Amino acid sequence: MIECENNYRISNIRGKVISFTGGKGGVGTTTILGEIAYLFFKLGTETACVDFDIHNGSLHMKFDITLTDRIHTVSDLIPLVGELTPRTISNAVSSTTRGVRILPRPESIEQASLLSSSHIEAMIKSFSLTYPLVLIDTPAGANPIAVSTCSVSDITVLITTPEIPSIIGTKRLLDTFSSSKTPFPLLVVNRSFVGKDALTLGEIESFLGMHTSVIIAEDTFNTRRLSEEGRFLSDEKTPVSRGIRALLKELSSLLQIHS
Repeated sequence: MIECENNYRISNIRGKVISFTGGKGGVGTTTILGEIAYLFFKLGTETACVDFDIHNGSLHMKFDITLTDRIHTVSDLIPLVGELTPRTISNAVSSTTRGVRILPRPESIEQASLLSSSHIEAMIKSFSLTYPLVLIDTPAGANPIAVSTCSVSDITVLITTPEIPSIIGTKRLLDTFSSSKTPFPLLVVNRSFVGKDALTLGEIESFLGMHTSVIIAEDTFNTRRLSEEGRFLSDEKTPVSRGIRALLKELSSLLQIHS
């Protein structure tokens, strides 16, 4: 049971919300979100993450959180959407060894099926009134949950890889954003063999009709090594780390946070 206090005053100061999404699964959305959350916390920004990738979310694994009966998830907040307060939110999230607080995805398909767009909007609003910075993971593709989440976010980070299936999925998602009046996202091209990809950066930008904000290089060796060591990619100076920090700088500039 999450402690809920109806008389708890909600702050009028709203934090910033960044959604991370991708045109297809497996493009590195969750990994990049986790790295950015960790780096913002290191900068001194109190940061919370919510996993709305309700079926395939693995954000809790990124932060070494095991889903047990003692860990609250997104589904635990659904019955409380009409009475969410900062105290309710802070009691629901799990603290991590990296300082970031997270609310994992629902544990079961049955629980996930109860989540609606109105629930998402209420939760995001309450999180933004509780924490200065809120990072949201979404389902891949033109999913209604992804669209709902991104439409109420201050910034959307759209992640793709330089491969045809990913680019096509990204284009489909952009078209959905356009029809739903979702703010234009920042485009991140992940796992790029810079200058040696099957699709050039110019071809990707021409097809998508937008400029690339950040390129993150392919670096399988260091990515696997650091993951096996239980470390974050940004813990060392590698090609991947440089790309992630470039994204941090871009987001910090937009949010006016000193990086």
